[in-house]
Amino acid sequence: IDVADTVRLRWVRLAALLLIGGLLLGLEIWLRGRRDVTGQVVGQMLAFAVFLAAAWLVWRGLGIGRVGVVLVVLVAIGLRAAAFTPQPPLSTDLYRYAWDARVIDSGTNPYRYDTLDPALVDLWDEAIWPRINLPSWGTPYPPGAEATFYTARKVFGDGARATTILFLIAEAGVMALLLFVLVRAALPPERLLVYAWHPLAVSEIASNGHLDVLAALAIAALFAAWTVRRMTLAGVILAVGTLVKFSPALLIVALARRGRLRLVAPAVGIVAAVYAAVSLGGVNPLGSAPRLVRTFEIGSVESVLSPHVGQSWARGLLAPIVLITLVVVARRKHESVDEVARSTLLALGTLLLSVMMLQPWYFVTLLPCLVLVAAPGWLWLSGALPLIYLNGDTGSLPDWVPPVIYVPFALWIVFRVVTRLGLTSSPYHFEKSPISNA
Repeated sequence: IDVADTVRLRWVRLAALLLIGGLLLGLEIWLRGRRDVTGQVVGQMLAFAVFLAAAWLVWRGLGIGRVGVVLVVLVAIGLRAAAFTPQPPLSTDLYRYAWDARVIDSGTNPYRYDTLDPALVDLWDEAIWPRINLPSWGTPYPPGAEATFYTARKVFGDGARATTILFLIAEAGVMALLLFVLVRAALPPERLLVYAWHPLAVSEIASNGHLDVLAALAIAALFAAWTVRRMTLAGVILAVGTLVKFSPALLIVALARRGRLRLVAPAVGIVAAVYAAVSLGGVNPLGSAPRLVRTFEIGSVESVLSPHVGQSWARGLLAPIVLITLVVVARRKHESVDEVARSTLLALGTLLLSVMMLQPWYFVTLLPCLVLVAAPGWLWLSGALPLIYLNGDTGSLPDWVPPVIYVPFALWIVFRVVTRLGLTSSPYHFEKSPISNA
């Protein structure tokens, strides 16, 4: 191919990317304001199919310099502007965020009372309080998340969407950090699209306003710290991630070998100090989080297995898998940032799939990993998990949903195991690839 053909091919790819971006924007506009769950899920499935074409197109880069990155960012902004509506279509969690912020602003520990407690009657209103889900439960959110809710109230007001505005700013931070990591690792910066255009990120943050972007921000910051070899900073970041979402605590163990005390000491010390401060006065700083995990059984591998083998057997099968995965990951040296991304995806992903309740937005935490690691099985999960929204009034999924979500993922695991054992040749050349262990 001569130079003219190469240049022409690059601009053809750019035109294709523009077309795909336009299609995604059209789908988001079509979804805007739709209140029916089925319509939302169908729209997200269509958007994911279109998104896959864009992800494939940019994975090795477009070769057009900054123009490609600018296009990715501009379309990402457009997608979020289209998805942002006054009322979230699929979640009421942001009303709890606003309520907790109001409780803190009144000088009350948010872990002390549930929303129906007469002690908080002066805080009840018509806009927020009646829409809180599980009103007889205390808050399930960690202290760092509570601090974020309060910050959003102080900066952006007491409306339900105040936290979403702050989360969108956090998303800008995620993208900036991922771009920094891609450039430092000499990877195509256009790969930012894998996060920036992902329908799950657009839907669960801009549209439904979930806080999981804070954990995604911590993961992206962890990658950036690892890139510049700042282990103490990485430990602080893991502490912050654990304080906004519980699952990043697993990475303190998973990454301890590389960071040693420089990572572990600040991570454990900060988390312990914050929880000790919150628990003053005899309140439970875990809130209703343990009850939430015990009560709801939907979406996860455990929830799929339990009806067939019983909950005890399901947990007995999955707990060793989580433990073995953690041991395997913890033994790695984690010299490079892509190794950290693979381990994060494997450790936290296995944990998420093994806990009783799995909601689609939980996977937002892991989306930064997919920017650095080619992991088709996990990528499929990230697009298929919105099917969990079809649980309906009964709280049970249609019979066809679990196979659609998990059979392709299981087949990918089998394929990976077979190729790793050398039983068949693989076109991906995993033994030499920096994406080998995802």
